[in-house]
Amino acid sequence: KVTSSATEVGEYTVRATFTNRDPNYEPIPDMITTLKITPAEYVIKGVDVVFKREDGKTISGNTKIYDGESVSFDLSDYSKLSNKISVAFSVLDENGEVISSSNKNTNIVNAGVYTVMVEFTIADGDNYTAIEPIVTTFTVRKAELDMTGVHFDSDVVALDGKAHKLEVDFPNGFDTDAVEVTYEYYLEGVLMTDGKNNPIQAVIMPGEYTVKAIFTVKDANYNPIDSMEATLIIEV
Repeated sequence: KVTSSATEVGEYTVRATFTNRDPNYEPIPDMITTLKITPAEYVIKGVDVVFKREDGKTISGNTKIYDGESVSFDLSDYSKLSNKISVAFSVLDENGEVISSSNKNTNIVNAGVYTVMVEFTIADGDNYTAIEPIVTTFTVRKAELDMTGVHFDSDVVALDGKAHKLEVDFPNGFDTDAVEVTYEYYLEGVLMTDGKNNPIQAVIMPGEYTVKAIFTVKDANYNPIDSMEATLIIEV
C-alpha cells in the first residue's frame, strides 16, 4: 500500500524518489529505509481494587471475618482510565475456578481465599501494548461460634441401676444445628467403650468418671471448638 505517511503500528519500507531537474546531471537512484512504529503504552497509576460490604461501606484492607454477607469490589478511580479502555471483572476460588464475572454478585461469602482479577481491553488494541491486569486476593476468615452461656457441669448421683450421663447445656437461641456433640467417659484414665469399641454415652456402675464433650462444627465457616470436661460421680 502506497501512502505518504504512516500512523499505525507496523514496519514500513520508505522509498525516497528523486527527480533531477537539471538535465546536466545523471538521474539519482531511489533511497530505501525502514520506519518502525511500535505500540504505545497506557500507564495506569493510582487505580486499585476497593472492597465493600453489602451496605456499601468500604472494607479496610482485603480481609474480614465471616458474617454471612457477601463482599463486592470496584476500582478506586475510573477517571484515571481512558474512555478507550473497557474493564472486565472475575473472581476465582481457591481451586482457580471462576465463580463470578461480576464485581457486584461476586460469590465472596464463605470462608476462604478468593482471587480477584480486573482485566483491561483497549479499543485501539493494535496500537497499544496490553495493560497488565490487576490481580489481588480477598480472604474471608473463619468466625468463632459464640459459646457464651454454654455449660458442661459436673454432677453427683446415687447408684440406682439406671444409666446416667452428662450433657452440654446450650442457652436459648444457640444454633444447635451448627454443632454436633459426642461424649467420652473415662474411668481411671481408661476410655469406656461398648462391645463394638465405640465410646459409651452413659454409665451405670459406681465410680468417678471424667466426661469429655467433643464438639464437631458442621459449618466450615467457623473455627473448631475446644472440648470441655466435667466429672460424673455415681455413689454407692
